[in-house]
Amino acid sequence: LDLKRRMTSTEPERAAWFELERNGKALPDGETLTTGETLRFCYHGPEAVLTEAASPSKPAELPEVQTEPQQPRRAASPPKILPAKPAAPAGPMWKVIGGSGKGGILVRATQALSSPELGRVSTDAIVVEVNRVNDRLCYHLKEGSGPEKGWVSIKAAGKELAVRM
Repeated sequence: LDLKRRMTSTEPERAAWFELERNGKALPDGETLTTGETLRFCYHGPEAVLTEAASPSKPAELPEVQTEPQQPRRAASPPKILPAKPAAPAGPMWKVIGGSGKGGILVRATQALSSPELGRVSTDAIVVEVNRVNDRLCYHLKEGSGPEKGWVSIKAAGKELAVRM
């Protein structure tokens, strides 16, 4: 979490948009890092969703981070940056319960309700929270059909469209 906060120092709330991965699996915040190991550093924020909507064949990527051994009482060296691929985030899960008569709930490219529509995520789909702002949820699709990533409303006109599991 400290590394993620350092990488987003000007806007620390965006640390939740990043994830570290070891051997293809997401690391929980607070995980102890071993010196010399290689980690993937992946971005899952709204700009990644917009980039993927505009160019689905080229997903947003951030570099791999190579940790370096540190000697006692010496300043840490900056991490080496290597190419990486995005990882599926490991956050709170939500179940889509709305949109049963419409094929699911509407997905947009960004948090803005005026942003481009990406399609619909199916009713009964399971999504993983990447970010949440009030009643808007940025997600990564775990089960079901629809856009792999995007922003949805969890409530509309007083009706719940998605519930936290």
